[in-house]
Amino acid sequence: MPLGSALSRKRREEAEHGPQHQTARRLAALFELLIPPTPQLISAYGTRVSDIIKTPSVNPAISKSHGPFQEYRGADRTAAWAAATSGTAALGVYLLSCLLVRAWDATEAISIWVELVSERKREIKDSFQANQPISEVSVFSALQEIPRQDLALWDSSARVWLRSADQAKQRQHDQLLLILRNITIPFPAGSSTYERVITTWKLAMLGIEDLFCSRPQSISHAGVLLALSSWHLYPDLIVLGEKTVNVRFLDPLIPNTSVCTISLQSKDAQEDNGVQWSLTLSHLRYYGSAVNATSPVDHSRGINPREYDAAAEFFCAISDIIDEEVPWLTWIRPLILASRKLHSSTRESKKENIRLVKYGQRRAMTFLLNPNDAVLPYFGLCNSYVLSTLSEDLDGEGCIAYLRAMAKSRGYGSSDYVIFRQHWAVPHTTMIGELQYYEYVTTVAHRRTSRKTNSEGEEVSEEYHARWYYVKNLQSIEATIKRRIAQVSRKNEICFVIDMSSYPIAKHFTTEDLRWANPPTLFSSDHTGVVLLCQPATEGRSSTYSSSNVGGACQCFELSSLMSLSQSPMGVAVFDRLVGSQHFGLDSIGPSAVLQRLVQRPLSKVKLAAYLSRIGGNFHDPSRFLDINILAEIGVLPESCYRSLRALVSGALIYDGLNGASISLRIASEPLSQARWIPIEYHSPSRNQAFACIIHLDSGKINLNPNDLEKTLAMCTQNSIYVAALAALLVILSG
Repeated sequence: MPLGSALSRKRREEAEHGPQHQTARRLAALFELLIPPTPQLISAYGTRVSDIIKTPSVNPAISKSHGPFQEYRGADRTAAWAAATSGTAALGVYLLSCLLVRAWDATEAISIWVELVSERKREIKDSFQANQPISEVSVFSALQEIPRQDLALWDSSARVWLRSADQAKQRQHDQLLLILRNITIPFPAGSSTYERVITTWKLAMLGIEDLFCSRPQSISHAGVLLALSSWHLYPDLIVLGEKTVNVRFLDPLIPNTSVCTISLQSKDAQEDNGVQWSLTLSHLRYYGSAVNATSPVDHSRGINPREYDAAAEFFCAISDIIDEEVPWLTWIRPLILASRKLHSSTRESKKENIRLVKYGQRRAMTFLLNPNDAVLPYFGLCNSYVLSTLSEDLDGEGCIAYLRAMAKSRGYGSSDYVIFRQHWAVPHTTMIGELQYYEYVTTVAHRRTSRKTNSEGEEVSEEYHARWYYVKNLQSIEATIKRRIAQVSRKNEICFVIDMSSYPIAKHFTTEDLRWANPPTLFSSDHTGVVLLCQPATEGRSSTYSSSNVGGACQCFELSSLMSLSQSPMGVAVFDRLVGSQHFGLDSIGPSAVLQRLVQRPLSKVKLAAYLSRIGGNFHDPSRFLDINILAEIGVLPESCYRSLRALVSGALIYDGLNGASISLRIASEPLSQARWIPIEYHSPSRNQAFACIIHLDSGKINLNPNDLEKTLAMCTQNSIYVAALAALLVILSG
């Protein structure tokens, strides 16, 4: 199908008589003397463009159902047709434009064009003043202005075409990019941006012309490979490395004898792999000094893929436990869906997904999280105490075990710490139940004499934990206390039940300290220790604690007021508040070990959902799962992370109906939490929020205020037109 006939009437008019036609002719006249003769390349490229146009996604049928946008249906080939109708030189310039589009983003490519035009004009003027032979066409072209706006329009059309052609040649495009990501050959050198770009362009055209003339090539610079990718030409390749790899594209346009040989080079492991084009862009900014810029073709690094597999399997296992019926856990869905995709992918798709993960590991460090914020690895689910808590039958025991391990790991004695918590009745009609009793728990086991003897008849000392239950009305909850004692009898801990009417305790309890009146002998009157608070007094929870009475000669666990009258009271023990942190790294294990543990000891679906809800900032049923709320307290997601994950959920909802729409990887370099289009939690995105989301993700940098789009009905970005209809977004893709 001829290129011109595939254009809509409006676009063909623009290409043959509009600004793009003028730009093509002016650029052709300006650079004509620099363009090497490459008739085979020009002919083959025209054939390739015609082949791509036949792809339905690139050139869909136009009908009146597309309304006022029917003239813009299909890929924008305006610049290509403008070049084709302006002569061979214009086609050569268009090939240069494709090179710049492939290597640079729009802002940088336009700046390079401005510099090329400026330097070429200066070069022509210098030659004219030096009385060197030069054509009249070149002299007159140097006198004509090519506005930056026209160069931007020229670049935009070429950029849209390249994007559409990539989709049409997806398999070959991805395979060639895989080669580019694993080579390190340089671009041609030069003393200036102008010289390096022009040299790369000319050598690329001549090198590929040789291929069409059945002359095999040994590629010594990256310009040829960049050109093959930009012009969608795919010769067979021989890649020389640790082992020789033959890549057969079987491109019908290229002779069978025209094979390219590429030699891989070693590279420092700390550097980004792949082709990079570094230039000084003196026209990137209107004011200020020149800017150094580098265009990386590859974004991968050598990391064992099994690490990513283990992480993906971990989140897949989490998704198998919870289900889709937990509305307040939407924030974790994007991570689960990405893990499923990575885990289920194979061969080339698996390699591509791994490359994207590596890209994110290097380039997206602030995408979901502000630099000063932190998130526990795997949301704390690789901590063995958290796992035990999520599978523990008794609420609160996982938290006690964690706090005890923390105190022991710090080398504290049995009298240095005490764990204090409040027990609440399970509410029936209110969010917070009635306070039933207080509980004090030892953190480090106390060594005391047991009733056992060794083979020599000597008494054996053993380590014991103790708990003290202070009850306001023992008669009303006697059954509850007995039940708890029976439940934890296997823990072999000593239990004391105390009537608060006779033995008052924390008359001076605040969020910062605790004053324990008449404490056990273990906590002497002159002792100043630290209290580990399981729970602030303002939060209602219910839990189950128990112990069994174990006899012995040691009286350290006895309350001072319960001792003989000859002994003086112990007074008040003062404890400062300290909340334990999972950042101590107690018993942290890897995701693979977690998976093995889940097989042996499955997690409670209800508790896992409660834990994830808590770290997401939600307090679902606050009267339950005290231990979960305490262990999750330090792992609550920072606002930046939670907001970013919510943005991913909303973005996925918007893009779900936009078949063929893509997202710029550049978006990963910016904090997503700063997006202005994120809807209120649990609300679907509005029309203007959807428009703002699309332009933000498609461009990777344009973050519009949705309020400014209140009256917007349609939006064009790159090769797509998005139209609002019936309160939904429909996409008219150009390819």
